[in-house]
Amino acid sequence: MLRTYKAILHGDQVEWLEQPPEKSQPVQVHITVLEEPLAEPTRERGRAMAEALAALARRGPLWRSPTLCNGNASYELNVNCLTGSRDAAG
Repeated sequence: MLRTYKAILHGDQVEWLEQPPEKSQPVQVHITVLEEPLAEPTRERGRAMAEALAALARRGPLWRSPTLCNGNASYELNVNCLTGSRDAAG
C-alpha cells in the first residue's frame, strides 16, 4: 500500500512536515516534486497568527456591549447618558 507524507526536499535531505513514517529499517520511497510555490511552513504561519491574535487582544474589544440608558439598550456611546441630560425626544 502506498502512503503519502508531506515533506520538503532540501538538496538530498528530507524535512518531514508531519509525523514521519515509523520504519525501523531503510525503506524505498518515490518522491513527487510539486510544481506549486512552497507555502510558508505551518509552524511559522501558526506563530504569526498567534502574534496577530495577541496584538488584537491588547487593543481590547472590537465591539461594545449594550448599555442601558433611560431604559433603552444601545450599542452606541450616548453622551446624554453620561451627563444626565435628556435629548429633545426624551
